Amino acid sequence: MKIAEFNYTAKSGETTARHIAVITESKEAIQGIDLDKLNAEEARKFAELQVRYEAELKPFMKAFRRFNLVSMTDRVDNKMVII
Repeated sequence: MKIAEFNYTAKSGETTARHIAVITESKEAIQGIDLDKLNAEEARKFAELQVRYEAELKPFMKAFRRFNLVSMTDRVDNKMVII
């Protein structure tokens, strides 16, 4: 997971420095965990969880693929369920 650091200007005109753990990113927006909204203990726990998560996923990354949206048809999104 990458951490995006940037200055953000709100609609009110206020500019703040931000640190975001990016979950999704598009041409229009970044979505993720706003690390500036976590206290030190929460940020530490989040970082530990992310390290464990990436380590657990590593064996499955051999199946990682990228699909272009323009090549998709008949797309349906569902929640992940444990079978």
